[in-house]
Amino acid sequence: MAAELGCEHVCLFTQAISPSLPSVGDADVPALAAAMADAGVSAYGVTSFVVGGPIPLADLERGLARGQQLGAQYASVRIEEPDEARAAEGFAGLAELAARHGLVASIEFVGYGNPELLPRTLRIIEAAGAGALSIDPTHIVRSGASLDLLRRVSPARIGYVQLCDGPAEAPESAYMNEMRYERLPPGEGAFPLAEILSVVPAGRAVSLEVPQASLADASAIDRCRRAVEATRRFLAATEPD
Repeated sequence: MAAELGCEHVCLFTQAISPSLPSVGDADVPALAAAMADAGVSAYGVTSFVVGGPIPLADLERGLARGQQLGAQYASVRIEEPDEARAAEGFAGLAELAARHGLVASIEFVGYGNPELLPRTLRIIEAAGAGALSIDPTHIVRSGASLDLLRRVSPARIGYVQLCDGPAEAPESAYMNEMRYERLPPGEGAFPLAEILSVVPAGRAVSLEVPQASLADASAIDRCRRAVEATRRFLAATEPD
């Protein structure tokens, strides 16, 4: 589908986080890598790697290795360790493992109504001396993150970028459902996407995370086409003259 829609990359789960979410295992890699090569598609990001979760750091390396085999550039990381010093130590270790496999560990913070999440994430990256910040508009907007602080982030610390859109405001009770099942394609909501994208280095690939359970009756290719075409329209409309 990615090749049919003119997309160069895909994002894949190479680290299982839930039995309900399909992930790429060692046995899947040869056939998947061959199919991707035939289609002219490579991985962009792989997920989902958790610092402070139930899986020991050393056991995450296989997922990183699978990402490397599929040509990925970024490993998406969530921080669940509440202690900031331990979080930084754990992230430093994961970033080192990722680097061994040619990947940049990129933190995606998650939370509602907590503007401290962005500065905390930046402090963890700084303390680790490695890795980068993932750009996810849903979490940036719903956390209440400071766009002024985001604009001051060094381009070298901007990592994995994924786009979506949504209403300007939404209650906390809707956050998890929105995050997992109901996002809008770029340009169809009220997120300050142009401001958010202004921090992304020129030439950086962007991915899409636009789950829409409300369109479950549509075919997979039709859902993907809708998101991709909307994104292209949005990017074309926001490109500087």
